[in-house]
Amino acid sequence: MAARLGLDEAAVREIYEAVGREAMATGASDDERMTEVRKRMLAASRG
Repeated sequence: MAARLGLDEAAVREIYEAVGREAMATGASDDERMTEVRKRMLAASRG
């Protein structure tokens, strides 16, 4: 997904790390975490 959106590896890593930290703090499920990752990737690709 990230490659199709034109996101570089550093941007993707930053998104995953930020969402992971937030998920740990809030107790979010894996499904919620991955949904948030996808939303942020889409937002990042739109600039």
